[in-house]
Amino acid sequence: MAVLSRLTRITTSGRFVPEIDGLRFLAIAMVVVYHLDDTLRSHADSTVRGAWGQSWASQVAQQGHYGVQLFFVLSGYILCLPFALHALTGAPPVQLRAYFLRRVTRLEPPYVASLLLRAIALLVVGHLALATALPHLGASLVYVHNLAFGQMSTINVVAWSLEVEVQFYLLAPLFAAVFFIRSARRRRTLILACMAAAALAQLRWVAPDSRADLSLLGFVQFFLAGLLLTDIYVTDWGQQPRPHVLGDVLGLAALFAILLDAYEDALPGLLLPPLIVLLYAAVFRGRLLRRAACWPPIVAVGGMCYTIYLWHYGVLAATARATRALSWPSSYAATLGVQFVLTATVVLAVSVVLFVTIERPCMRRDWPQRAALWLREVTRRFRTAPRPGAARKLPEPGSD
Repeated sequence: MAVLSRLTRITTSGRFVPEIDGLRFLAIAMVVVYHLDDTLRSHADSTVRGAWGQSWASQVAQQGHYGVQLFFVLSGYILCLPFALHALTGAPPVQLRAYFLRRVTRLEPPYVASLLLRAIALLVVGHLALATALPHLGASLVYVHNLAFGQMSTINVVAWSLEVEVQFYLLAPLFAAVFFIRSARRRRTLILACMAAAALAQLRWVAPDSRADLSLLGFVQFFLAGLLLTDIYVTDWGQQPRPHVLGDVLGLAALFAILLDAYEDALPGLLLPPLIVLLYAAVFRGRLLRRAACWPPIVAVGGMCYTIYLWHYGVLAATARATRALSWPSSYAATLGVQFVLTATVVLAVSVVLFVTIERPCMRRDWPQRAALWLREVTRRFRTAPRPGAARKLPEPGSD
């Protein structure tokens, strides 16, 4: 438990909800499985690739890309919760300057470090030339790669969703204004109507993989679903959800519907957000699901999901290449299971080191001040240290 305490997120708001990190664990696990499945099949020969693609294990793993949408719903919930508490319960207002500054100091150092090191690695192995890498690196650093190039980042492919997140961060205070509507029925009717309108508008006007599809316009209903969950959490549950007998049943049903993609031909953009809200509500109120989500190892891994998300793709690809001999063409389920154990272990080990050294220190609100003091002290010691070869001052005669 002492080790886990060193890996647990540092919260500065005073609100620690372990269920949230449990949900983060589910989302990041789905993303890792999805990318592992894609990597394994891309490295196989055409015959094996086709057979593996038809396997039930691959069919389920391919739904792991919905883990990104799970993150979007969580962002809508987490970012708008302080605004909702102010509007609905009279809690202190959110200081926008502190809100935006916190986003920068908390998220930028791990993000910038991952992009720079990833770019250096791509240059070293020769996958990118310097002249090609610099524009893509610059666009990714300022979160405009999707808009500028109309495609996911060539430096770190997972950065595309972080660009969407940043767009929501900027607009979250405006979205949260809905909580000033006093009637819960009107608030939720408005949120649901906007979710449905967004899904239908995307179907009509947003082309797949277009610039709009890689922006907030392509996923706004998932963030709105997070606002809906926030409303329920504050208004109906009073921030203290109580177990319900149907919690586990409804939660497992929602999870299976997501993993089996049962709504693929029935507007997933319209049906998936409510399913995610149902799943999340069940984790808050189910007995078994809540216990699983709050298990300390799950909470610890979920708390470092940002680091895992930033680094898993490259680590996973390298590990899968090194372990490709451990595969069975006739059993993709066994191949995926063994490879997941191996690659997830390596990804987690690397992520723990990077989380402890980069992300976790940045969770402290005052880390810029701490860093400035440390740098000032290092500079002072450097200036006062004796220079190599400097003449030593002799004592004055008779000073003894």
